[in-house]
Amino acid sequence: METTKEDSMPTSVVVDREGDVIFLLEGFEIQVSSKVLSLASPVFTAMFGPSFVEGNSRSFPSPSRITLTDDNPIAMANLFKIIHYQTKLLPREPGQSFVEQIAIVADKYDCIEALRPSSHLWLVTLEAEAVALIEDEASSSIGKLLYSAYTFDCAIAFKKITRSMIYYIGAKTQSEPPEPYQISPAIQALLPGGLLAAPISEVLKSEENNAKAHLSTVVEQMMSALVSDRDVHTNNYSTKCLSIKLLLIWMTQTGLWPLSHALSSRTIFGLVSKLTEYTTTVQYTPALY
Repeated sequence: METTKEDSMPTSVVVDREGDVIFLLEGFEIQVSSKVLSLASPVFTAMFGPSFVEGNSRSFPSPSRITLTDDNPIAMANLFKIIHYQTKLLPREPGQSFVEQIAIVADKYDCIEALRPSSHLWLVTLEAEAVALIEDEASSSIGKLLYSAYTFDCAIAFKKITRSMIYYIGAKTQSEPPEPYQISPAIQALLPGGLLAAPISEVLKSEENNAKAHLSTVVEQMMSALVSDRDVHTNNYSTKCLSIKLLLIWMTQTGLWPLSHALSSRTIFGLVSKLTEYTTTVQYTPALY
């Protein structure tokens, strides 16, 4: 269970004691500096400019009071803390829900770049949870993590999360393939339309097929190496023939032969597990040499 300090956030939050703006959000008051927010976000720059009511004269003794009606107050408070470098007020190990909520408001107020160091650190830590979330069939949680990686433009985390999805989804149910790569519709709705020009399931399925094609090539190269000796009169040739026979027997027993059937019926995770098991067997079984 994710436990964070914001669960018990007071109704009045002072992020900057000399702040010249107080935001009002659903019963919460958050005091901040308009100058700091303007440096972090063009949206806040415009909000505090002369063309808007919010841009009227502000000062520390008499801060302006601005109502924000559509934002999560806890997420906004945490966003302001990060922008003001008040990181000691944040949870030390934020979970995926915390990061997702920050991603939503950071994207709305166009301050992704200001959060880049913090967000990338969070995602590098959280990407390790991807496999556990997939194995627990927590599709909405993995969707939130994927959304956060995309929104914060963290390519490393996005690559590792999607690769985990390709490898592990459906690994528990080889006989009955599940509906793979399902991302919560609520999360899909938050992603820019261009990202899902093709359904994400199709994109990931294409990547899975590419990975399987590569595995097929590896197996073919392994077989080719065993039959490379053209001299049928050498002891080495006989040994290699035995190795090929044992390899085919093992692949048949474990469901990896015929290879075309294995590639169509197994997940990437299942294929990699079996091939890894084979390499271990080869290392410790003298009869295979």
